[in-house]
Amino acid sequence: MKHGKEKAVYYGKSYLTALLFLLPLLAMFLLFFLIPFISGINMSFYHYNLADPSDTYFVGFENYKYFLFTKEIPVMIDGEPVLGADGEPLMVANNSFYSFWYSLLYTFLFALVIVPVSIFLPLLLASFLKKKPWGYRLWRSLIFIPSIFAVSATGTAFVYLFSNSEDGFINALFNTHVEWLNTPLTAWFVILLLCLYGIGANFIILSAGLENVPKSLYESSLIDGCNSWQKFLYVTLPGIKYQLSVCLFTTLIGYMNLYGQNRVLTMGGPSDFAHPERPGVTHTVIYVIQDYLTGSGKFSLMGRISAVCIVFGLFVAALSSIRLFVDRDKKGGNKHAKEYREYFAKKETHPAQ
Repeated sequence: MKHGKEKAVYYGKSYLTALLFLLPLLAMFLLFFLIPFISGINMSFYHYNLADPSDTYFVGFENYKYFLFTKEIPVMIDGEPVLGADGEPLMVANNSFYSFWYSLLYTFLFALVIVPVSIFLPLLLASFLKKKPWGYRLWRSLIFIPSIFAVSATGTAFVYLFSNSEDGFINALFNTHVEWLNTPLTAWFVILLLCLYGIGANFIILSAGLENVPKSLYESSLIDGCNSWQKFLYVTLPGIKYQLSVCLFTTLIGYMNLYGQNRVLTMGGPSDFAHPERPGVTHTVIYVIQDYLTGSGKFSLMGRISAVCIVFGLFVAALSSIRLFVDRDKKGGNKHAKEYREYFAKKETHPAQ
């Protein structure tokens, strides 16, 4: 059994070896996440002009207030507010306020629809293919392959399939005149269909989970007289609860960051003509952020954009924290490592045991 200095050297070498293996990952984490994250937090408290660094000054929480709470802003000409007949500044709707909150609402409502579908459908397919029907290996490949294609490629194909004109494949096939991408409900429906191309990852995870459910449990349930639905409810679902948890939260967080599908298909539209201060009905939060970043003449808005990113990042982090709470019973901490060390310490002290 190691004591004193020998024990310190032993653990020192162990931790040093682990650190050497972790260095590349830690360097990437520091360079591409931690430093930009801290810089973004700092930038969110400033009026930051990327085109003119001299036009940078501290504004505190004004950037957060502008997006989160300011519904109206004064009309400005040459940096001065325009006054009305009563001597008060003329106010107009703050499009940034409505863009953020409504894009967050659209994103969340779509996630509430797409996430259950993106879990139920692959679970249904995985349950069916677990019975190993004819050609099940081929079907597994066909289910997974679409998820490896780029959204831009599949999205372009969907644009032609669901074109609003009569030459669109779906309209021509069924002799319809539906403007698929010009009305809110059908536009979101097409986006949902494109998103379902990505269920391959959930399918693989759930398939692996189903294979690991002990067969003895199914045999016991059969002896107890359970029907197929009861087996699924009381044996299958509890047996894959951790796989379901992974799929639920990764899918939810993934679709809270939805951008590519609606960018390719609808460019954020159609517009809400009844409420022009609101964004297009397929605008998501990431779409709004990208719209500000790529818009011309918006170099002076970097501070406000950073504030939006921080707020949205905290929202997504809260969702991730929920997953940690749900899966807390699976976390073993370092108790297994302690048991491992105690076992070998005992073997060194009492070799005969």
